[in-house]
Amino acid sequence: MKKLISSIRIAFRALTMNKLRSVLTMLGIVIGVASVIATVAIGSGASQRIQDQIASIGSNIIIITPGSTSSSGVRLGTGNAVTLSQADALDIPAQCPDVELAAPVYSRRSPGGQRE
Repeated sequence: MKKLISSIRIAFRALTMNKLRSVLTMLGIVIGVASVIATVAIGSGASQRIQDQIASIGSNIIIITPGSTSSSGVRLGTGNAVTLSQADALDIPAQCPDVELAAPVYSRRSPGGQRE
């Protein structure tokens, strides 16, 4: 017990002898803890916002788009290959019993690049 009390006295004496070092150390600790708390809060808030956005879309909607074409290993873009047909859309409820409805939508790009 005497060694513990002696160690505490030595520690306090060192703190009072080096006041600037002690203050700077405490400041570093406070800034470090605050930055960790802020980082965790920002990450948690971003995660919650993403979950809210996904929940607002609706958990019962799935959008399936056709794949992209590729030439010589180069991907030419997404969704411009006609790889899905109306028969595929009608076959989805038959293959997936939990799907109540499949609504095929046809869209294409006009020469100006606008979707029609």
